[in-house]
Amino acid sequence: MLEIIRASTNDAEELNRLDKEIFDSHCYSNYSDIIKDDKSLICLEKDNDRLAGYIYFNVVQDECELYHVGVDPEYRGLHISSKLLSHSLNILRERGVRKVFLEVRQNNKIAVKLYEKYGFKRYNTRENYYGNGADAYCYVMEVK
Repeated sequence: MLEIIRASTNDAEELNRLDKEIFDSHCYSNYSDIIKDDKSLICLEKDNDRLAGYIYFNVVQDECELYHVGVDPEYRGLHISSKLLSHSLNILRERGVRKVFLEVRQNNKIAVKLYEKYGFKRYNTRENYYGNGADAYCYVMEVK
């Protein structure tokens, strides 16, 4: 059964593993430290004890940045990213967050479609942001 929960220090090792598997090595994060940071919001979707996906935000006062959304390849196509984003936006709204920022690879069509579906608006492009000519779209969303 899939369920959404907040991350705890017990989840750090599995988050580190999935993060490293999904993202380029330069994006690899140390979730042992991140989970302990009061500014971090990390929500997980678990299938029993297995991590199916996660979303990671850094919150500063009434703004935050969405750093990562990751879904285990075996769970793709189950709308886990959408569920995690919806759930997290509700938590952020309750915390008084008014704006959410993010960068996404220009060629990540699935992510771009998801963010635009939730009301994110593109305001800039950062050329070669990811290296090797890969640009980033910059998005912002007003949380209502």
